[in-house]
Order: sequence, then C-alpha cells, then structure tokens
Amino acid sequence: MLRYLLPLNGLAPVAFLALFIQSPDPAHAAGVVTSLREAESFAIERDAGLAQIEATREALEERIVTSGQLPDPRLRFGALNLPVDSFELDQEPMTQLLVGLSQSFPPGRTLTLRSASQASQAAAQAEMLAERRRMIRRQVRLLWTDIAQLQDAARIVERKQQWYRELEDAVTASYSSGARGQHDVVRARLERRLLGDRLLHLEGEVANRIAQLSRWTGAAPVDGMDIRIPVLPAPEDYETALQSLERHPLLRASASAVEVRELGEELARERYKPSFAVDVAYGFRSGEDASGDERPDFFSAMLNFSLPVLSGRRQDRELAAAQAERRAAREAEIDRRRELVAQLDSLWAGLTELEARDSLFQSDVLPDANTNVEATRAAYQNDYASFAELVGAQTLLLTQELSYLSLRADLARNRAQLLYLTEEESQ
Repeated sequence: MLRYLLPLNGLAPVAFLALFIQSPDPAHAAGVVTSLREAESFAIERDAGLAQIEATREALEERIVTSGQLPDPRLRFGALNLPVDSFELDQEPMTQLLVGLSQSFPPGRTLTLRSASQASQAAAQAEMLAERRRMIRRQVRLLWTDIAQLQDAARIVERKQQWYRELEDAVTASYSSGARGQHDVVRARLERRLLGDRLLHLEGEVANRIAQLSRWTGAAPVDGMDIRIPVLPAPEDYETALQSLERHPLLRASASAVEVRELGEELARERYKPSFAVDVAYGFRSGEDASGDERPDFFSAMLNFSLPVLSGRRQDRELAAAQAERRAAREAEIDRRRELVAQLDSLWAGLTELEARDSLFQSDVLPDANTNVEATRAAYQNDYASFAELVGAQTLLLTQELSYLSLRADLARNRAQLLYLTEEESQ
C-alpha cells in the first residue's frame, strides 16, 4: 500500500486530536496541513516575498510625506570685514558678527509632484502584494492537484495490481489442472510486477510534490489524508472573466507605473521654472561712530533664484528622457494587457474542450471500457477470447481510467490558472 494512502488507525487519531486540544493552531504546530484552504493560508502567511513587498510599500508610504517637504533651512554664523592687523571688532565700522537663515524652494509644483509619484509607487507595490497572493494560491492549488492526481493514480494502479494478483491465482490453479498454459501464468505475473514498478514510481512522485508543497506551506499533508482533486469555481462566461481580468493586480500595477512616468514628465517640465531661496541675516556691530553714538546693527534680506536659460543641454534632454520613459511604460502596460488577455483566451478555449471531454468520458468512454473488460472476461472464460485479449482489455481500461484522471486534473489546473487571472482579491 502506498505510504501516503495509509489510513489513520489505532492511536493515531487520538494523538492527532490531542494536537488540536493543546494548540490553537494544531495543524501548523504539528507541521501538517489538513485542507487546500489551510495550505493556501499557511503559504501566504509565511511567504518571504510578501514580506519583502510589504516592507517596500511601507517605505514608499513613509516617503510620501518626506518627499513633499521643503529642504531644511540653513543657519549660518560668521564674522565679516574683520581687520587683519588687530582683529578688533570695534576698529572698523563695517566689521560685524553675522547670523543668517536661508530657505530654498524647489521650482513650481515639484514637491507636490514628488509626493504624488511616491504615492503612485506605493499603490503599485500594494497591487504587487495582491498579485503575489494570487500567485501563491495558484502554485499551492497546482501542487495540491498534482498530489491528488498521483494518489488517485496509485489507487487505480493498486486496484489493477490486485486484479492481476487474483487472476494469477486463478490461472495458476487452471494451469495446475491442465486447463491453461504456463505462458498465461507468466504473463499475469509480469503484468502484476510491472504495475508494482509503476506504483513505486508514483510513490516517489508523490513524495516529490509534497516536498514542493512544503516549500510554500512549511508543512505537509498529514499521512493518510485522502487528498482529492479540488473542484474549483470558474467564471460564468467569457465576458465576466474579461471584466474581472481588467481588475487584475498586474494591470493596476502597470497603470500605476504609467502614472509614475507621467508625473516624472511633469517634474521635468517644472525644471524649466526657476528655483529660489530667501536669505535673511542680522549683523552685530561694536564700537562708536564719529559722533560718539553706538554703531547700529545691520539687517539684510535677499532673494536669489536660478536662471534656467541654457535649457538645451539639461532641461530639454531631461524632458525628452521623461517622455521616452512614459511611452515605454505605456507600451509595457499595453503589452501586459495583451499577454493576460491571450492567456485568458487560451485557458477559456481549453476549459471548453476539457469540459466537453469530461462529459464524453463519463457518458461513453469509461462505460464502454468497463463493458469491454466484462465482455472479454466472459469470452475468455468460455474460450472465445485469448488471455492476451483479456490482458489487453484490462490494460485499455487502465489507460482510459488514468486518462480520465489526467483530464480531471487538467480541468482543475485550468481553473486554478483562470482564478489567478479573474479571482477577486479578498484580502
């Protein structure tokens, strides 16, 4: 029996129940998952990529405020016109101790645009968080489907192996009585052993997929858990799916990226405007003037600004670069939309085909394959069919059962991919 198919028996259920009693999150504490929804939750909870994007978003949100603030004012101290022959403060009338304060102002709406750009970048990161959650759920669903398919395949193969074991016993008994030839016994044994080899291969594949799932969830399905291919929802129709696709986080992130580049273009235009600074200073003087009165202090106020008159080598080129970046972002947005729509079209066509094939297998193929086995068995028992024909009928049934299993798994994978494109973000 495949190890991952062993049922919980004996004291195992009691021990498993004890974990639930002792811990508020027993499955996670025990390093196991008990459902697909739980696996998705664990994977989202522990994903380092989500934490990284969230930290980036928080940093950008902090910069929304800082990028909209004026530069720090500058305070200056100094001594002006100090005579070098004596360094006396009261010797010359223009000697003074100066304290000044200056504040610079960027050109035009630079601060507002910088803050808006940071806000758009933060919004893009929020959309990337939503996309990352969708991607994680998709990966977990695909791996869960793989495990379920492999386990179901193992069940089918094990059932066929038991059938060949019983057939081998029956043929051996017939051979002992002289009713059947030895080649029938050898063929039945060979088919059983070949199925045993396939079973070992499936067991290895199950272990491989469980390891991949644990990379996301940090836990594995509990031993003996009966994992089934998930029945995932699909959009009602193509138009509904297309409308949902327009709200995909990647498209919203692309729109935010375009907005950032548009703001960058506006910032480049603001550089054609002058920046300016206000400077005020107070000068303390010592000594007396010619009439014997104390020398008055000095107060100064100045306004200075840049002269962006040589724009050909700087502002013009910066504007051209910003415009090119905006066009590139717009084209990237268009390309991403086309790519996602193409994925949706392909998946929708595949969904239609898979659903039609699923109906065909259930109504015709599998019933006919089972009928063929029963008819061939009856014919073999009455010496109207050879042993090779009996084995061929059983092999054909096995092939069709595995094909139908693969079809159901492909249908689940198709819907998992569709959900990545159309599922509304609930977090």
